[in-house]
Amino acid sequence: MTDSTQNTQTVAVITGASSGMGLATAHKVASQGCQKLYLIAKTADKLQQAADQLRQTFPKATVETVTIDVGDTNAVRTAFATICSQEEKIDYLLLAAGISESENLAESHDTKGFEHDIQVNLTGMYACLLYAKPCLKPGSSVVTIASIRGQTPSPSGLGYAASKSGVISLTQASALQLGPVGVRVNCISPGAVYPTGMSAHWGAEKRQRIADDSPLGKLTTPEDIANAAWFFFSDESRAITGQTLNCNAGDFMS
Repeated sequence: MTDSTQNTQTVAVITGASSGMGLATAHKVASQGCQKLYLIAKTADKLQQAADQLRQTFPKATVETVTIDVGDTNAVRTAFATICSQEEKIDYLLLAAGISESENLAESHDTKGFEHDIQVNLTGMYACLLYAKPCLKPGSSVVTIASIRGQTPSPSGLGYAASKSGVISLTQASALQLGPVGVRVNCISPGAVYPTGMSAHWGAEKRQRIADDSPLGKLTTPEDIANAAWFFFSDESRAITGQTLNCNAGDFMS
């Protein structure tokens, strides 16, 4: 059971929270007054550093860490069972954990990378939604992270592209199913975001080339994604659900 103090807290749960878009969103919701944050990621030391950074910047916020790989659905179930035993409601749920391991068809020799992308990016996201469901109540807002690669072709990363396309469909179906109980589910589709775990190795020349190729002439930052997530979390988007917001400097328009 949760006490009355817990019930009045605003609670956020964020996967992929140790860096990039997840960490930026954690900072954003804390800056907007969120009192309790659960940070989920698979690398314990990076997650602890992220939590320490948040605690130092926002000393009034309570920050908990949960070290799991969201591709492990049993671990996801256990983690959310624990969270939901401590919190009556999750106000903000950001599902940002993701990987990209599969290559293009001509270079692949087995299905392992493809399967792993699907397991983490899509099955893992579904597991988070499923096991967070007891804490998703009227007013809760869920934001999923897809990708431009789920909307427009790429010559590589077949598993990544397939999983991110699935994320968009999962978002829409979940919005239909959870809308009647007052829960909104929306999606953000980034393009080239720097820096993140996937882009940290990009050199200056590559970053400039990608930026120059975009209509806005710049790379998207994790903070840009965090701002979009906050829009979906906030009451400003109270009539919006099942939508995909392209936040990618104009690289894909719909």
